[in-house]
Amino acid sequence: PSSEPSSEPSSEPSSEPSSEPSSEPSYQPSVSTMPSCSPSSSPTEAPSGNSVNLFYPEWVKGSEGCRNDGDEPDYMAVNPTEWLSSTRDACCKKYFGGYMYEDCMGRYPPDHDDCNSMLFYPDWDGANKFCVDDGKEPYYMLSNNQYFLSNTRE
Repeated sequence: PSSEPSSEPSSEPSSEPSSEPSSEPSYQPSVSTMPSCSPSSSPTEAPSGNSVNLFYPEWVKGSEGCRNDGDEPDYMAVNPTEWLSSTRDACCKKYFGGYMYEDCMGRYPPDHDDCNSMLFYPDWDGANKFCVDDGKEPYYMLSNNQYFLSNTRE
């Protein structure tokens, strides 16, 4: 860098960076492969389509049962191993087992055919080495369901 700038830019960049920043910012953003220290925008929406929703208990009078529509209360979502189940059967047994189990097993959703009663997980240690939907997934898969559980066997 020189103490006196030229009137026009040089045709080639200098081999060493200048020691001080310029007084004027550039109009082009810099490109970096490193993440910034602060977020650049609001979080994105949750994925749609093949997202996996676990079953949670619904206790609203007249609507009791286990749902997997993704609308579980926040206190359930932040503690999935306590409140959420990978199968309707496990949810109904845990929360409605003594008095409404049969109703719970058939209640939700009354007007949809796409509600799964069980979710598939990889059975790496099992006899079949494929994905199974028996509700016996390991703890780590239930607590990280978005990575391990699926609505389909694929």
